[in-house]
Amino acid sequence: MKTTIYIILLKIALLLSFASCNNYLDVAPKSTLREDEIFSSQTGFEQALAAVYANLASKALYGDNLTMGFVSALGQNYNTTSSNNPLYGMAQYNYTSDIYRNISIDIWRSAYKVIAALNNIILHTETNKAVLNDNVYNRVRGEALALRAFIHFDLVRLFGKSMILGADEASIPYRITFDQFGRSPHTTREVLEKALADLKEGQNLLKVSDPVLQNSVNRQIKMNYYATKALEARILLYAGRNTDAYSVAKQLVESGIYPLLPASELTKADNQKNRLLKGELIFTLRNKNLNDWVNQYFRFSGNSVFSLTRSTADINSIYESNPTDKRLSNWFQDDQSSKFPSKYWQTYSQISGSNDSTRLDQMVPAIRISEIRLILAETAPDPLEGLAQLAAIRAARDVSGALQITNVTRSYLMAEIQKEYEKDLYGEGQLFFFHKRLNSKNIKFYSQTVNPTLYTLPIPDSELEYNPTY
Repeated sequence: MKTTIYIILLKIALLLSFASCNNYLDVAPKSTLREDEIFSSQTGFEQALAAVYANLASKALYGDNLTMGFVSALGQNYNTTSSNNPLYGMAQYNYTSDIYRNISIDIWRSAYKVIAALNNIILHTETNKAVLNDNVYNRVRGEALALRAFIHFDLVRLFGKSMILGADEASIPYRITFDQFGRSPHTTREVLEKALADLKEGQNLLKVSDPVLQNSVNRQIKMNYYATKALEARILLYAGRNTDAYSVAKQLVESGIYPLLPASELTKADNQKNRLLKGELIFTLRNKNLNDWVNQYFRFSGNSVFSLTRSTADINSIYESNPTDKRLSNWFQDDQSSKFPSKYWQTYSQISGSNDSTRLDQMVPAIRISEIRLILAETAPDPLEGLAQLAAIRAARDVSGALQITNVTRSYLMAEIQKEYEKDLYGEGQLFFFHKRLNSKNIKFYSQTVNPTLYTLPIPDSELEYNPTY
């Protein structure tokens, strides 16, 4: 089985590497794909989709850059002022550096390669539909459509202007065809509309075929039906459609499918800690080699300036030096007298059974229920309802001290919501997007007033050179 999956991965890698290595449209002519093999059976479709998940979880995308690494540095999770730091200058938004150029090219190229593979799968669910039973057709096509929305949305959150600053300005191409031709960039508004349309079609398919709806299969590592709803809430909020975001988030929270876990999950012995609070993850990606860079980023590694962390004083500031907050005492731990983020310090020995898909040491959170509660808090028509969501998160983390419940202003509520983005989603890549969506003038630990232009990352030079539509 592993050999077969490797062959499929290799074929898709070849598919994505024939053309110029500098152009994001690195796709080969269809004649090179041997599609008669890949898409001639249900197993082939499943393995093609598995290859997509593997690439999404790569270091170039959600295994690093779009979660714990690059985007978290942009959110000021780490002090990267040392030239020895792997993300040197990113907390200062130095977009002219070689580090930025290399990372941005890696993200852009890898993302559009994944999108090309998804478009090929989506195409063949129609042209080769005869080899698929209804359940497989619905699930494979549904997941592929939702994943296409997922990756395009994060590309526009990086490289497009926000709805506040440029909703109708050109951002990125939303690619829905499998070919080698350049596409003109869509506006931010258009990208969000297309993503929501893909999500809706994907949801309609998954709603009748996703095993997660029968509670029969744990599908956190797949773009399951509930993950599509969570992503929908995230996109609707970014689009400024707060009433719709509230409705979707409320439905998901009140379903009770993903409860907030007790703080005792964080306070177990080190080899038993559930640092990622796995039961709260609606969608997560899995990379078997995750520890290779987790240890580099979040361990001493010979010199603390090489690693991704902040000072003890900064960490205490994030968590307001609250001694009861179990995140402060369990997500930041000492390694050779230096304090490092330990959310990703997981061990295999704590996992029962032999199912590799449950291994916490190989997981990176993509969407968790606390973020959906924060969306619900922000969009609630009654600020007291919003505060109730914040109180639920704080109670689950054993945070002492009550929130203000009289004369609650919008600014107070948003300040408390921001604190929970800083605390609960630390190292997961969502804080920068929070500030970009709101066009924040100030970001914690950034010493200057934020220039709004810093929120829109430059399109990679190679794309500007090879895509004449820009």
